[in-house]
Amino acid sequence: MALSAQKLLLFANVTARIGLLVKTLTTIYRGATVGVDTTVGYAMGAVEQAGMQVQGVAIPNAAGDYDNSAGADGAIGVIVYQGEFERSQDGSITQVHVGQQAWLVDDETVSLAPGANTVKCGQITKYVSATSVYVQIVPGWI
Repeated sequence: MALSAQKLLLFANVTARIGLLVKTLTTIYRGATVGVDTTVGYAMGAVEQAGMQVQGVAIPNAAGDYDNSAGADGAIGVIVYQGEFERSQDGSITQVHVGQQAWLVDDETVSLAPGANTVKCGQITKYVSATSVYVQIVPGWI
């Protein structure tokens, strides 16, 4: 289920930190998977839609969330980490799937099976439980 509040950010490895401009009418919660809507070039909480390119995970800021719900495109920026992060999963991933592609479900969840728009999230690096896995999110690799 998509995030509606901040999520504790658990990570094993951070490889990069980047800044992205946020799409209008958008709130990105701390700990959310962040993508760029390539049809407009702005960041948002990642969703399984055409033109979505996953970039990383939103890190905490002083205000908590990145709220551009009343601003224009690019009025604020979001800081995103790239690397290995714990993500919720839909129950389709088990230990035998480590090393395989994780597909985006929403800004919190990944799956072993691609959705209708086949949005790649990253590589599964560790199975934690029926509800959680670690995923390596590095845009150039996915």
